[in-house]
Amino acid sequence: MPAKLAPPKVRRIKIERRPLHDDIVPILRQEIIGAKWPPGQRLPEPLLCERFGVSRTPLRDALKVLAGEGLVELTHNSGAVVTAPTADDIEGKLALIELFECYAAREACANATDAELRQLSRLHHQMGEAFARRDMSSYYRLNNAVHSAIVAASHNSTLIDLHAGLWRHIERVRFLALVHEDLSGDSWAEHDKFVQALTTRNRASANSALGAHLRRVAGKINKELQRIAAANAPRQAR
Repeated sequence: MPAKLAPPKVRRIKIERRPLHDDIVPILRQEIIGAKWPPGQRLPEPLLCERFGVSRTPLRDALKVLAGEGLVELTHNSGAVVTAPTADDIEGKLALIELFECYAAREACANATDAELRQLSRLHHQMGEAFARRDMSSYYRLNNAVHSAIVAASHNSTLIDLHAGLWRHIERVRFLALVHEDLSGDSWAEHDKFVQALTTRNRASANSALGAHLRRVAGKINKELQRIAAANAPRQAR
C-alpha cells in the first residue's frame, strides 16, 4: 500500500484591503471640482449607494472625507450638501497658492534633481505645442502639471499635500466661473520666464516671475467672481 503524501504547506499571502470609501472619494471629489454637483446640491445617498454598489457606511465615510476637505457640508436634515465657495475664501486660498508655489520654486532651485528639471522643461515644451495648435484642453492640463511639478520638485511632502488640497478649490472655482489661464502670448511668456529661471536654478528670478504670473491669474479669477456676485445680487434681492 503506497505511503500517503503529506499535504503541501500553504504559504499565506497577506492581501492589503483598501477601505471601500477610498475608491469613492476621488470620484466624488473630481465630480464636485468639475461642477457636476453644483453648490447647494444635496448628494442623494440612495442613488450614490446604488451607483457605487455599497452600503451607506462606506459612502458616509467618503462624505466625511470630502467634508474635511471643505467640498461638502454634513447637515442633520439634508445629509451632505455641496459647499458654495465665497469670493473672500477663494481670495485667501489664491494668496496661499502664491505663497506656497513661490516657496516651492525657491526650494526646487536648490533641491530638484536634474531629471526633475528636465521633466519640467518637457512639460513646458508640450504646453507650448498645445498653445501653438490652440488645444485648450491639453494646454490647461499641462499648465496644471507644470505647477504641480514645481511643487513636487521642492521635495517637501507637507507643502505638496497642502498645495494639492488648496489647488482642488481653485480648480473648482475655475470650472464654476469658467475661468482658466489665458490661452495667450502673455500667459505663455510668463510661463517661459519662470520655467527658464527654474531650469537654470535662479532662485530670485524664479520667485519673482512665478509670483507675478500667479498674481495676474488671481486677479483675473477674483474679477470674474466679483462680476458673477454682482450679476446674482439683483436675483437674491427679489
